[in-house]
Amino acid sequence: MQPCLGGVLGHGFIHSIAFAWKLPGWVSSMLAIMLIERAAIEHTRTILKPKLVKGLYILNIVELLIFMSLTFYYLDFFYVEFHSGYGLMFVVLSLQAILYFKTKNEASKTLLYAVGFAAIAALFFMTKIEMFKWFRYIDVSHIFMSISAYYFLQGALKINRQIAQQKLTVSNV
Repeated sequence: MQPCLGGVLGHGFIHSIAFAWKLPGWVSSMLAIMLIERAAIEHTRTILKPKLVKGLYILNIVELLIFMSLTFYYLDFFYVEFHSGYGLMFVVLSLQAILYFKTKNEASKTLLYAVGFAAIAALFFMTKIEMFKWFRYIDVSHIFMSISAYYFLQGALKINRQIAQQKLTVSNV
């Protein structure tokens, strides 16, 4: 749904509708980042203390509400970017790196690649590096975001396989 909202309302019809119509795409992307953060917290639950997990869940909601409020108040994409950067670079990257270095979890490794490609996308977007007039920094950043999304999907599929394997192992005991 988010690509439809962001692409159609936020880009396609922006000259025909009010600027505030960018909000549905922005909000859905912020919710997606929040869910990726929660998944990272849940994935690392086995190596974290329960109080820390609970605190991270609360912080996850608080930071979403803060950045979403700022986005609505100022109608500025900066807060969407900041929320994405914070969520991916601080929460997901740090938690998955800890899990990977402690357990060599393959899903964590894949998720680290996903964050890396998202960081490359952000680098192109923030620095406005232009290839040429028909292939701009926005295009390059969206290509890297697509690669990042692919790796997030692969990481999620690996987590699902790990969970299924654990259930199979437990049921065979």
